[in-house]
Amino acid sequence: QTRGPQPTSSPPPPPEPIRQTGRVRRRAPLLLIGGLVGILVLILSGLFVAALLGLIPFPAAVVEPTATVTPTSAAQQGAGEVTATATPSPTPTPVEPTPTVPGALTPEEEVAEAVRRYDEEFRYVLSTLDTSRIGTAARGNALEARLSAVATLREAGDCVWRYEHRGLEVQAVTFFTDSDAEVIAEVDRDGTVFCDDGERPEFAFTGPFEVRYQLEQIGGVWYVVDSENLIDD
Repeated sequence: QTRGPQPTSSPPPPPEPIRQTGRVRRRAPLLLIGGLVGILVLILSGLFVAALLGLIPFPAAVVEPTATVTPTSAAQQGAGEVTATATPSPTPTPVEPTPTVPGALTPEEEVAEAVRRYDEEFRYVLSTLDTSRIGTAARGNALEARLSAVATLREAGDCVWRYEHRGLEVQAVTFFTDSDAEVIAEVDRDGTVFCDDGERPEFAFTGPFEVRYQLEQIGGVWYVVDSENLIDD
């Protein structure tokens, strides 16, 4: 028996790759991710609803301190430059008082003013018997004479002088030294004495008349230290 070539049978085709198995492997992660996203959405929705219902407080808003804006200077303010500070407003710088102008009066005017001040206090002390002010204008013999006159008026029955004063005009100022001066003035006034029992006309006088004043400067202030009436013979 002749053996010839036997017909060979074709080998079986290789198995087809299981594509379905590949699709399942790719779909499983997608399903997992989708489930996680769904759960996350549910959690966020629950938190939002809880916050609306007041179960979870919202975080407090952070409020930054308000800065006080103050201009650095007039020039910078005009240019729009400012300085921001969070500190309280600075304490204002104390303003120094305006100094007085020394020597506002001339020496002659200062002496004349001292005479007018003395004449005013002279009339006040003899018409009120109040001796608290005469020392501000008189020293020396002028002060002692006024205090003695007040004592005499009180002893006579609380008598007082009543004046009708019309004015005092300084006629001449003479300086002997820088602190010693003399003033001649015309005084125009009438006067009379009143006591508990009435007027004492024997002491009445009428003006005008001239008076000589002696002045001294003590501690930078001019005072009348003596005076006398000038009577024409």
